[in-house]
Amino acid sequence: MDLNKALDILKFDQRMKDYYLKHGLVTQDELEKHMKSLDDSSNACEPVTLEDKGDFAD
Repeated sequence: MDLNKALDILKFDQRMKDYYLKHGLVTQDELEKHMKSLDDSSNACEPVTLEDKGDFAD
C-alpha cells in the first residue's frame, strides 16, 4: 500500500478525525456522510463484565 492510500484510509479514523477537521483536510459533511455509510454492528457484540478479582486470581 502506498503512502497516499494509507493516509486516505486514516482520513476517517476516529483517532485522526479531529486533526483532519482542524486542518481542513476533511469537511464535517464528508465525515457525517462516512459515518452514515457505516454498518451498525452492535448486534454482533458480546457483553463484557469486569469484576475485581484481587490479583487476577481464578
